[in-house]
Amino acid sequence: MTSCETIRESIGSWLDGELSPGESDSVREHVSGCAACGEVRRQLEKLHLALRDELAGEASRIEFMPFWREV
Repeated sequence: MTSCETIRESIGSWLDGELSPGESDSVREHVSGCAACGEVRRQLEKLHLALRDELAGEASRIEFMPFWREV
């Protein structure tokens, strides 16, 4: 597996803060110097923002009180 393939598999975990400090540094360093992996990062960040906004909008329409009463 090439370095880029390894990094691309780790970008999502890196963006989610799930990597160790050393792994995070490696991914950040690679992504900052590799245009292709940087583009993967930008695409994942864009997807993350779109999902966050959509889920936030949906959550605002859900009535949680009946759920919490049953917990």
